[in-house]
Amino acid sequence: MPNPGIQSLGGFLYQLKVFVYSVFNNINTCEIVYEGIDDVECKTDEEKLFMHVIPDYANRKAIQVKNGIITKELISKVIFNWLKLGKFNQISYILMYSNTYDFETKSEIVDYTVDSLVKFNLSKKKKRSDCLYSIISKQYKEHNGSLNLGKLRADIEPIVDSLLENKQQFTGAEIDKIIFEIYSKIYCKDLSAQIAKEKRLELLLHKIYRKLCDAVGEGQSYSLQYSEFIRMNNEVVAQVKDEFYQPDWTVFKKRNSTQEQIQRIFSANPREVRELSSIGLHTPDILNI
Repeated sequence: MPNPGIQSLGGFLYQLKVFVYSVFNNINTCEIVYEGIDDVECKTDEEKLFMHVIPDYANRKAIQVKNGIITKELISKVIFNWLKLGKFNQISYILMYSNTYDFETKSEIVDYTVDSLVKFNLSKKKKRSDCLYSIISKQYKEHNGSLNLGKLRADIEPIVDSLLENKQQFTGAEIDKIIFEIYSKIYCKDLSAQIAKEKRLELLLHKIYRKLCDAVGEGQSYSLQYSEFIRMNNEVVAQVKDEFYQPDWTVFKKRNSTQEQIQRIFSANPREVRELSSIGLHTPDILNI
């Protein structure tokens, strides 16, 4: 069986990739939130938009990220998580997933999701007040204890419509390729060398990941706005040119760390170093966390 720790870390890394993918696709119009109303949220900045001109941007995007095996039960749980959000016609519900899955028709997904809640409501498990199914059951329960299936089905249908319309399947490698293509096209017009483009993106991702990890480490969501994104990007643009690549060694200077001290820190925290290295962080960034 796959190692649960590796699976968990794989899911975290895939979610990071989806976050960055969402940044590059939406940052000019949205605030991108890691662990907002969903795994990733694209929160519309209404002050930047003329709603009558760009009505499609009025919807917030709730993105569920799944790196594992997709099953009918998982899909129904995703839908129930979205049911808790409400505003079914004001949010675009998006599933981004890495593994192949043959999605059923709208009616089959709705039927399976409704049936799963009915079965739960008839089982002994319904006494578990803290589980997702119990929370959703309470929202649709009548005074006699039965479920209002008409309302349940009516609320699920627009969510499933959005799911089927907006679902996206990408492997982690495919997301990496898309991110590089977008970044190169928009933010590397002054560069011709491939390695310079790669280094510029690498530095920017390090800055984003460091901020995100700091927030997550404090038990908070991480929000990236356009102004902050541009500020960070301007810093790496100034550092990386076709002619040279000047890394940012300010972290080393601030800590006055010798190579011997660095090695001692790394030796004392081998697991943390491996995990942080696996998401692309380099020595200065790891020392700063």
